[in-house]
Amino acid sequence: MTKKLVKVYVHSVITDVNYSEQIVILREVNGTRVLPIWIGPMEAAAISLALNNEKSARPLTHETLYRIVKGLGGEVEKVAITKLEHNVFFGRLIIKKGENEVLTVDIRPSDAIAIALLANAPIFVADDVMAKGQLE
Repeated sequence: MTKKLVKVYVHSVITDVNYSEQIVILREVNGTRVLPIWIGPMEAAAISLALNNEKSARPLTHETLYRIVKGLGGEVEKVAITKLEHNVFFGRLIIKKGENEVLTVDIRPSDAIAIALLANAPIFVADDVMAKGQLE
């Protein structure tokens, strides 16, 4: 069974001042739902750099992975946050190579989001994940 996916975009990366935690805020493209995902400070910095089209002095991990995908002839088709289990989000990186080959790679959502921003690839969230984790 294929899950229904909802297209989202990165609305912002914020800091919860009470707990000094980083949160990436995803907003539904054709709706009003918002999904917060708590991430580490390094991941928040990587997403912020990608959002602002800035480069680090040395390639970050997600930049290296993206370069490897491209170097091997692949294209980041999309990323998806597919599952929320015990307060942990799970992601998938969907890579297209050629006309018929599609690879699906398990990936942390924060890395998936940073790669999607670099690749100008769409970001999706499974509808059931959006419903479970959204802010109202």
